[in-house]
This record gives sequence, structure tokens and C-alpha cells, in this order.
Amino acid sequence: NSHCILDVAMASIDRLHRHQIYPIVLLIKFKTVKQIKEVKDSRYPSDKISAKAAKEMHEQSLKIEAEYKHHISDIIHAGVNVAYICTQVKAAVDCEQSKALWVPRGPT
Repeated sequence: NSHCILDVAMASIDRLHRHQIYPIVLLIKFKTVKQIKEVKDSRYPSDKISAKAAKEMHEQSLKIEAEYKHHISDIIHAGVNVAYICTQVKAAVDCEQSKALWVPRGPT
């Protein structure tokens, strides 16, 4: 019941599947660029994301969701702080872990 968290390119998911590794793929989705800029981590109160970086992150997220939605196990709707997002990620992983895994049958 332990999971590692990896930040990988979505194209890597196909390679993992070819090696019969079926990861839980979560997308953390922010509604707006402003929401990305305002997310807080209480451990680093002075850290801020620039408007440009937030805009790039938001655009990349929308692109990933559109192109790879067939790989995404669940979408986490982000809140205002990192602790909330982590709670949502844990709940999604717990839910996905309890599901049956259906894999394609290989050649006979």
C-alpha cells in the first residue's frame, strides 16, 4: 500500500504500459492562472510563482488534459493550499488502488 510519486512526461506512460506497469496518473487542475499564483505552502510562505510561469503551467495543463485524457486516472481540482491538494491526491490514490486492474490479454 505504498506508492511513489513520479513527475514524468505523459509520453512515458505508453512505455510503462508496454512493460506491464500501469500507473495511477493524476492531473492537478487549477481553474485559472490566478489560482496557480495564489496557491500557498505554509512551509514556504514567501515563495511566489511569477505570472508568466503560472500562465505557462496553466496552458501546459490544459494541453496535457486534452491530449492524454485517456491516460489520466483522476483529475484533482486544486484548492488554495498545498495541504489540501495533498489530501485530495491521497484520497484519489486510495480510491484508484481499490479498483480492479484490467489489462489487455496478450497473444496466446
